[in-house]
Amino acid sequence: MNTASLHVLIITTRSPLRPVAGLPLLVRNVLAATSIGVGKVTILSDLAITELAPALQQIQSRNPKLSLNLSSAPQWVDHCKGTLNGDRILLLHTDGAVTPAWIKALLQDPCGPDEILSYSCGANDHDHMLLDVAHLSHVLVTLAQSNSITTEGLYRQIASIAHPRATNKFNHAAYYGSIVTATDVAKVEKQLFRRLTKKSDGYISRYFNRPLSTSLSRQLAPFNISPMQLTWVTAFFGIAMFLAFIGGQSYSLILGCILFQVASVADGMDGEIARVKYLASTRGAAWDTSVDMATNLLFIIGLMSALHLQYGPNYLHLGIYLVAVSSAAITLLSLLVYFGPGGGSFDVVGQALVNRLAAYPRTQTIITVVEKFFKRDAYAFIFALLGIIGLAYVIPWMLAVGVSLWLLAVIINTPYILKARPADILPEHIKNLRP
Repeated sequence: MNTASLHVLIITTRSPLRPVAGLPLLVRNVLAATSIGVGKVTILSDLAITELAPALQQIQSRNPKLSLNLSSAPQWVDHCKGTLNGDRILLLHTDGAVTPAWIKALLQDPCGPDEILSYSCGANDHDHMLLDVAHLSHVLVTLAQSNSITTEGLYRQIASIAHPRATNKFNHAAYYGSIVTATDVAKVEKQLFRRLTKKSDGYISRYFNRPLSTSLSRQLAPFNISPMQLTWVTAFFGIAMFLAFIGGQSYSLILGCILFQVASVADGMDGEIARVKYLASTRGAAWDTSVDMATNLLFIIGLMSALHLQYGPNYLHLGIYLVAVSSAAITLLSLLVYFGPGGGSFDVVGQALVNRLAAYPRTQTIITVVEKFFKRDAYAFIFALLGIIGLAYVIPWMLAVGVSLWLLAVIINTPYILKARPADILPEHIKNLRP
């Protein structure tokens, strides 16, 4: 279904202002809808406007062009016909937290023009419903004859003529419901952050870094901390790593390698907060990538400086080669992303390789596995282990092979990246981001 013709109607049930991962449920559910392109939202509430004002301001500040209306049930029944204009209606509630994936799943369900579909959200929650204006008009005529119109009454009237629809086929799309107590909130927050794993994550990130970073992000979510501030936390660890390497101490190599791994873990937090609080943007992704690449270069320069002091000039020459090749790859890839698909992500190289090998499934599988070991989560973890066991002098030779192959892959895939459509080559978490 085209979301441009969709009108989301949200009824404030239970505790619409209860915060979940830093956002009130009402705000969270509206942002979930607007993140997939919904441009018209009406909130029906029996609460006073003064109670909802902060939430409405937060929604409007994120989406200045959003057509957002707040109304009580009686007012809306009297005046809604002029605001719907033949739109399809998606009725949501605030018993729980919806996600963009859940809304998309509902909209993909076949629905005839004469149907009202009802999607069960559990025994303790209201249902979500999909209907058209004709059906809604029928309900409004009935309600208009009532002396007492409430939001709950409107919902019950619509639900009475809806056709229940099974939602077990939507298991891949999460709805987090029955949020009543603080314990429920904590449980839902854990589930929300657990689902922040990206398809492009490497093995170390998925099973080691991400559990650590999401645990930290979950503690920070209630506070007014922006993703950009967390990007600078990663930069701080990168600078600390560099200073450790050039400190000239006996433990400099070990500490520098460990701090590189710490920076790798911290690197996940800005994106996690951005995605869970609907703050993700192409600008943020570009800054994240820039800090990542700067940290990588600082690691090479700092490591080679420490090894040069400890083992002699051979490492200085190797260091110059590593910096030159890395800088060339970063510069070329930055230009390709800028003039090609955009999005600010360097993961386009791996995706380009996978796409071009679609006709060779076995080779594609091998490349997919190998590519995971060229991600920073993998080599930062390996380098930390090598530093701890006293084998840091091996790292430059591994880097020499890695950066050479990376530059070669960038050069080989240059024409494909420049011509590729963003939908075909950008990672899932980057597609359709706001500027």
